Amino acid sequence: MGTWGHGSFENDSALDWLNELESHDVAAVRGALAHVAEAGAGDDVDVDDCGSAIAAAEAVAAARGHAQKRLPVELDVWLDANARAIADRDAVLARAAVTRVRDRSELQELWEGDATWLGAIADLIQRLAAKPKPRPASKRALPPPVDIPQARVVASPDGMLGASANTAGDVCYVMIDGKVRDQEGGGTVFAATCGLDDVALRWIDDATLEIAYPRGVHVEQRDDTWFFFGRVVECRYVARGAAAKPKRKPKPQPKRKPKPKPKPKPKPKPKPKPRK
Repeated sequence: MGTWGHGSFENDSALDWLNELESHDVAAVRGALAHVAEAGAGDDVDVDDCGSAIAAAEAVAAARGHAQKRLPVELDVWLDANARAIADRDAVLARAAVTRVRDRSELQELWEGDATWLGAIADLIQRLAAKPKPRPASKRALPPPVDIPQARVVASPDGMLGASANTAGDVCYVMIDGKVRDQEGGGTVFAATCGLDDVALRWIDDATLEIAYPRGVHVEQRDDTWFFFGRVVECRYVARGAAAKPKRKPKPQPKRKPKPKPKPKPKPKPKPKPRK
């Protein structure tokens, strides 16, 4: 499970479950909770199941009027259509699932007593135990689909990591991601204002990635190393050439009127000679 924060939706497992929830009803919430709450006493609950259960518990808490501060818009939209189907027994099931995650699970072992994570879990349990109150309709809508250009991915020599380049607006990002110790995750190591074709990626070996980019562009991020669960990658940078600029049509030059030719000055008339 790729994790980048302590929040209930700051991991890949929760977001994957949320994406699937859009096409399902409240049964999907109950299924995710029951899978964890009803696990055997001696079993370690899988980390991905933990992430799904916590996300489902957040759905129950939000349906009962006790949502977290920053609820994903996808869940808000789903709750507009399904919140009324959440019952008191779902809150009891959600508390049991979250308590199991806190007391004995792979996610609990991953955080190893982290105070911030434990505080977030305690807050969720408290919101699930609170008396339900009316939930106002969110009136939020899903954003329109965005066309994202296909990323260019280069695998490391051992095949365990991948370096990818993609663009958002006028910025090109380079990310490293992979699977280490059964944990999947990654992050951005480089960002600059240039095009996708302006950046070249090359693995020198399993622990060294070369990133070539145009000289003179604005660099927003340039990390020297990437670290994930003990796996370290050194990033080497090569600035070369210049970014390709789009060809511009020459501006039409205004036509200049020809200067008028100066009129010839009249010749002075000869003075008459005096008569003798």
